[in-house]
Amino acid sequence: MVKQLWGEFGDVDIRPAGENLFLIQFPNSEARDKVLESGPWHIQNKPLIVRKWEPGLRTLDFNMAKLPI
Repeated sequence: MVKQLWGEFGDVDIRPAGENLFLIQFPNSEARDKVLESGPWHIQNKPLIVRKWEPGLRTLDFNMAKLPI
């Protein structure tokens, strides 16, 4: 589904990185930045939280019961 969502940005590679956590690799930094700057993103009416990966990045720990829209 993510490939359908962001297919216009080129070949998107998706890898599992934990429970409900994925690494998404874009073909170039311009495509990545466009996705990060656009949005909000949803899949099947569920929010998709995106964040730029950095060395040492830990999983995000927050309550998903309420999200600002």
